[in-house]
Amino acid sequence: MARSAVSSARCAARGREQLLLSYPAEGQLALSGHAHIDLAWLWPLSETRHKVKRTFSTVLSLMDEYPDFTFNQSMGQLYEFLLEEAPDLFSTVQKRVQEGRWDLVGGMWVEPDGNLISGESWARQLLHGQRFFEQHFGKRASVCWLPDTFGYSANLPQFLQQGEIRYFFTTKLYWSETNPFPYDLYHWEAIDGTRVLAHQFYNPAEGYNGDIKALDLAETWKAFRGKRWHDESLLSFGYGDGGGGPTRHMLDRYERLKRFPGLPGLHMTRIEDFYARVDGSRLPVWVGEQYLELHRGTYTTQGRVKALNRRLEHVLPEAEAACALATRLTGARYPREELYGLWKVLLRNQFHDILPGSSVRAVYDVAHQELDETLARGEALRDAALLALSRRVQGEGDVAWNLSLTERECRGVWVPPLGYARVPAGEQAGVADGLTLDNEHLRVVVNEDGTLGSVWHKSEGREALGPEEDGSIRGNQLWAYVDVPRAWEAWDVDASYAREGEEVLASDRPRRLDEHQIRVDRTLGNSRVTQTYVLRPGMRRVDIVTGAQWTGRRTFLRALTRANVRTMHATFESAYGAVERTTHMNTSWDAAQFESPGHRWADVSEGGFGLSLLNDSKYGHSVHGDVLGLSLLRGPVYPDPGADEGEHRFTYSLFPHAGDWRGQGMAGTVGQATDLNAPLTVVSAPAGPAGEWPESGSLLTVEAGAGVQLGVLKLAEDADKLLLRVYDAHGSRGELRAVMPEVRGWQAANFLEEARGVTQERWTYTPYRVVTLREV
Repeated sequence: MARSAVSSARCAARGREQLLLSYPAEGQLALSGHAHIDLAWLWPLSETRHKVKRTFSTVLSLMDEYPDFTFNQSMGQLYEFLLEEAPDLFSTVQKRVQEGRWDLVGGMWVEPDGNLISGESWARQLLHGQRFFEQHFGKRASVCWLPDTFGYSANLPQFLQQGEIRYFFTTKLYWSETNPFPYDLYHWEAIDGTRVLAHQFYNPAEGYNGDIKALDLAETWKAFRGKRWHDESLLSFGYGDGGGGPTRHMLDRYERLKRFPGLPGLHMTRIEDFYARVDGSRLPVWVGEQYLELHRGTYTTQGRVKALNRRLEHVLPEAEAACALATRLTGARYPREELYGLWKVLLRNQFHDILPGSSVRAVYDVAHQELDETLARGEALRDAALLALSRRVQGEGDVAWNLSLTERECRGVWVPPLGYARVPAGEQAGVADGLTLDNEHLRVVVNEDGTLGSVWHKSEGREALGPEEDGSIRGNQLWAYVDVPRAWEAWDVDASYAREGEEVLASDRPRRLDEHQIRVDRTLGNSRVTQTYVLRPGMRRVDIVTGAQWTGRRTFLRALTRANVRTMHATFESAYGAVERTTHMNTSWDAAQFESPGHRWADVSEGGFGLSLLNDSKYGHSVHGDVLGLSLLRGPVYPDPGADEGEHRFTYSLFPHAGDWRGQGMAGTVGQATDLNAPLTVVSAPAGPAGEWPESGSLLTVEAGAGVQLGVLKLAEDADKLLLRVYDAHGSRGELRAVMPEVRGWQAANFLEEARGVTQERWTYTPYRVVTLREV
């Protein structure tokens, strides 16, 4: 270097030091390279395989050039794609992981939707993700990495802890359109009391797809409210959504800006190391769900993929339970690898742009096909196992199987929990007149316009439906609304949608099909909706079996029912739990939840009576005052112009009840929701040569309170040991005991199926706690 050049460099260095003295760095940003790769969005899964290969290759090349560069990546599915497409690159990634510069985060199979998937799906996301990481990299993730998911379920911190994850990260809560989320460094507490350390950053330039530029750096630090408790924030950098990751220009700027006057100091980090440096003793606490005040249309868009998801979330655990029992009691082979693979298909399609309905048509062409195939295979495995078990039952005719913890009725026979019963041949319905359905529990009247004129609860002697302003009763009104959100068409529903709607009335007089069913036909433009009200003997709810031939573009179809109940709060089922939300709009926080996620039921109850709205495949709910609403169908035109066009079949139900929703067995909302979503499986099988079992019995008994429900019964992934998972659905506490003659004892386990602690006979559960037991 020439003398003049050396002198200039020294002058520049002295000048920089002087500026740093006058304008010292304020705070610190811990940087991590990242490439957010949407598993599918505006491209199909097949293209994502190429995105992964290109992105990871670029990152590995940059690591050779920049020794300080660290990079993080989530999702076991992406790593499996790389292993299949480019095993040589995968081997190099393994080396960088061992070196500590390639950071494994997420711990799940994909970055799933945070509102719609079941508690057991969360458990399997963690099981599949952490098993893959441990098998191929020799370590697990400790950070839940969900920067772009559309809200977060109320019990997620518990699930993360049970998956050996201690930390939570997002940036999405900054997208809320009404109320700013109050914290960016905090403890997040689940509804069971479990806490994780949580962080999010706000980069107004590019969000989680950040750049190492003065704007990103200065504004991210400026926006960090947690600086009162900690002197650094995270910032991820790299092109994302479609992949790409960090660039050479970004890393060159890092060298120039890591100590720059007026900007925060920069250093590269592993994500878990950032969290480990935080002193959490003085941090604020957020309790319960993290509701995103945006993207509420994702609870409804692309209804078919949501219906398949719901069905599989019940069929796959049923298949596992049936196969586990058949293996243990008949010596049948347990199809462990096949079941694991079927779950993998479901988990992949729970990605946060597939299940929410925000991808292009090509994505759903693939998703529908593979989910249909997975459902057929799951049902076949279940039915074959139940047939083998049924041949052990004495007698002739049908055997009804109850793979839940609630005693249920079939053809006048009570079927015990996790058990079976011989049942008579199917009932025959007779002919009847009029528009009234009647059984021992309810009397239901259908109005001439297709709505419900009465749902009378006999034992309580009161009407379940509330009157309109004119005094009439008109339950199950169907309303169609103009649905053109300001932005993000497949994602959003605007609060103003209710201003432009019309009721969809019966196009003909309701028609009696038999003594248990009344049919109503409706038309809306070129769309047709057929609903059949069903009330059979023994039913405590009225089912509304719905078929739709849907062509409505930018049309939002909802069902509204006024309840004869006065309450300030409604309760909604969530993943392995339930959440309460207000029925009023006193504050901007209340008003922002005009459309809210729920799983199989929502309920309004007063002191001694309530009404539950059940469903078998829908997720978008509203409760305004005494009006229960369920979102049925949408018709956005971006990014899929034909979203939801075609045939749909689904059922929702009205269940009036004494007391609140926590009734015991089939007198409770959870039991009814289970019965609707997972009907008893009836097998036609005469007794075989070994028909030594009585005509009714339980194969495994769980002694616990009424709120304890079955999550799963299966064989463990690493041994022929039974694994039983139950959860408290009522927010109650008590002791449970699991009894099966073939089992010597149980140990507590986590979601990764690892035994924790000593063998016990009784186990304590607390409100909304998940308990997993592994056979000794």
